[in-house]
Amino acid sequence: MKRSVQVTILGQQYTVRSDASPERIARVAGFVNDRLNEVAAQAPTADTHQITVLTLLNVVEAYLDLADRREEAGGSERLERLLRRVEAACEAE
Repeated sequence: MKRSVQVTILGQQYTVRSDASPERIARVAGFVNDRLNEVAAQAPTADTHQITVLTLLNVVEAYLDLADRREEAGGSERLERLLRRVEAACEAE
C-alpha cells in the first residue's frame, strides 16, 4: 500500500509516495540530503542542479564500487565451487 510521506531535501518539502515504511523513506531522504549538503559545502558556487548532478555521480560511483567488490567476492566463490567440481570429476575418473 502506497503511503505519502513528507521529506525535506535542501530546504525544499517533497511528498514521497512509496510502499516503503515512513522510517525507510526518512532514512533514504536523510541520506540524500546529507550527500547533497556535503557536495554543496565543497562547491559553494554551484547551483542546485549542479549540486544534484555531482551528488548523483558520487553516489553512483560508490554504488558501482560496492557492486564490483561484491561481484569479485562472488566470482571467487563461484571459481572455488567450479574448481571443487572439476577436482571431484577428475577423482571420479
